[in-house]
Amino acid sequence: MRGATGKRALFPDRGFRGMVRVSSTPTLETNMTKFLYIYTGGNPPADAAEGEKVMAAWIAYFGKLGPHVVDAGAPTGARMSVAGAPASGISGYSIVEAADLRQAVSFTDGHPHIASGGAIEVVETVPIPM
Repeated sequence: MRGATGKRALFPDRGFRGMVRVSSTPTLETNMTKFLYIYTGGNPPADAAEGEKVMAAWIAYFGKLGPHVVDAGAPTGARMSVAGAPASGISGYSIVEAADLRQAVSFTDGHPHIASGGAIEVVETVPIPM
């Protein structure tokens, strides 16, 4: 979905599902690394008014990160563990680009998921040469 500027909209349906990069421009730099934010826990908004405030906080947060956001992600739903592994407590994810792990962790300052009582695990993704 495209916004008024012709760029892909960050929140096309004002919900968490379908969030995408604000711009369709290439990633920041070729030497940037992708990091997965794994969200666990957190408390849902108590009512619609609080939900609007929470949504505004997420929009502001992703706006602050700008082109570092690769995939704003989505909440997770139904799950099933396979081969005896315990089911994770993941409640959502995002993918960002950063120079290193330290910078990716610094991007979590002021994160709305932490403000809602949740936690974030920051994990470097490792590209597979093809």
